[in-house]
Amino acid sequence: MKHAELDLAPADVWQALAAHRGAWRTPVLANVASSGDADARVVVLREVSAEKREAVFFTDRRSNKHAALRARPSACLVVYDAEAGLQVRLYGEAREETAAPELEAWWEALGPRQRAHYGNGAETRKGRENFAAFRVTVDRFHCLWLHDEGNAAAEFRWNAGEWRGVNVRP
Repeated sequence: MKHAELDLAPADVWQALAAHRGAWRTPVLANVASSGDADARVVVLREVSAEKREAVFFTDRRSNKHAALRARPSACLVVYDAEAGLQVRLYGEAREETAAPELEAWWEALGPRQRAHYGNGAETRKGRENFAAFRVTVDRFHCLWLHDEGNAAAEFRWNAGEWRGVNVRP
């Protein structure tokens, strides 16, 4: 990969995440389960901030995902954009959002059907009690560009207030 492309990759990745389209809206969240086993599932990104290096997703407080992330906050979000031939793995710490105003605003923005998922099929106050959100603060990410003529890969780390990338073996 050329140096200029390497410099553009962080902005391109965060722009794609913020656009909330296709695979960029629904990455796979990989983490360590409470049992110690690897675990992965699709999540829906609800909010993205390139400036804060954060991605937000919602979950149910009763879920295994919630318990596992509280116990071991290390997380990896994986996006595979087939059209672009690009796989991105974003690594960071998942912290539960506890600020009541943020949680309330997100809850109010959900539609009745979405709220019902948290309330056992009925939109109830219990549903709100089960509703949780996590912020993943990304400190590094890996890009793998898949091309017929050969693959390329780069690793990016947040360092001294900016993303710094190096080419790595695919």
